[in-house]
Amino acid sequence: MLNIGPGPDTTTHNTLPVGSCRKDNSSEAEEIFGEMLCQGVVPDLVSFSSLIAVFSRSKYLDQASVYFGDMKKSGLVLDNVIHAILINGFCKNCNMLEALKIRDEMLE
Repeated sequence: MLNIGPGPDTTTHNTLPVGSCRKDNSSEAEEIFGEMLCQGVVPDLVSFSSLIAVFSRSKYLDQASVYFGDMKKSGLVLDNVIHAILINGFCKNCNMLEALKIRDEMLE
């Protein structure tokens, strides 16, 4: 698929991590994201949201936080959904302090 026709774009790449997210397969999602970057495809809100969601569900909140930071640095506008994904992840893992930090950041 990757070598035939026009190269995959952000939408094409976003489909794969979303599928990985549904299976809670964080390593697969991260691998796809890395391939996306190597091919020069710029990640968008859906790209980062999918990764953050899969890492949050897999209880790898440190990695989810790294991608959240990368997302902020990229200049994308963070929406309530991405904040809610992280807040939910921190709450489910009994880390209310981090959940509250994200909430406070969202309110700023």
